[in-house]
Amino acid sequence: MASGPHLGGHLEARPRRAGGAGDAMTSDCNFMLGYGIFAGDARRCVATIASWIAAGDHPRWLACLNPHSWVEARQRPEFARALVEADWLVPDGAGVTLASRILHAGIDRRVTGADVFEGLSRRLDEAGGARVFFLGGTEETLALIRARYQREFPRLVVAGSHAPPFRESFTDA
Repeated sequence: MASGPHLGGHLEARPRRAGGAGDAMTSDCNFMLGYGIFAGDARRCVATIASWIAAGDHPRWLACLNPHSWVEARQRPEFARALVEADWLVPDGAGVTLASRILHAGIDRRVTGADVFEGLSRRLDEAGGARVFFLGGTEETLALIRARYQREFPRLVVAGSHAPPFRESFTDA
């Protein structure tokens, strides 16, 4: 089993230094388990992402770190690189916050991708709307999501959705 980025085969916790990929969140994250992990709450994450959208900033992306994704990243360097390069890496798992307590890393709150997703959707809807696109899942799941969005977020326009066939890996094309 390969070690994750910056791990050198051991666990460590220290404040994240500026200068690496994902610097957009540097001031609100701590370095633990080889990654700069967001150490704030979901509201702060949503507010920052909403400000990026309002400013017309370049595309950014969020990744979720949980025990499963950490193990996957240790086995798959391309996945580890994706986690390192995320604009936001949120502690989406009780195991991550538990590790933080043990390592005294200062990541006190679990911030799930679902919390951020729903909070951002609500904020964009309240601000007058936006266009969203859903990628992944099955056609049946996407239909349920589209119906829920029409009910719960009437000002958000679902610009499209796509359920690609499942594959173990994808090409760059």
